[in-house]
Amino acid sequence: MKFKYENVNAQDAVVGTSLQGYVTASYHQLVEMFGEPTYTAEDFGDDKVTCEWVINYSQVDEHGDEDYGTFTLYDWKGSKPYDPAKEFTVNVGGNGFNDKWAAQTAFEIFDKTDTKYCSDKGSMLDNWIEFAA
Repeated sequence: MKFKYENVNAQDAVVGTSLQGYVTASYHQLVEMFGEPTYTAEDFGDDKVTCEWVINYSQVDEHGDEDYGTFTLYDWKGSKPYDPAKEFTVNVGGNGFNDKWAAQTAFEIFDKTDTKYCSDKGSMLDNWIEFAA
């Protein structure tokens, strides 16, 4: 399968999303994967979320069928530690199971490929990645 991820700054992309699951990562890993957060505490102003990534994804299977959607990654009520290298529980938001699966696949790609050794922030963004999920 081929996967593509894009960090989007579009509030309408997150309308109607809800908690779908969790992943474990550090703030540094999230930035390495998806670049700087789409939104920060200053954007929210309610102290419930201090960082959030809004990620559009596309995936194409071996038959050429494409699926796409949006997932969000965010801390909730102080779950992000002060040390950006320390792992914490990251909430995965979306509109359904496929969005959670797409987020989990992104972390699997990051862990099992050379993507994490790229020096660029947002190393997972805007490129088609071949990966057997």
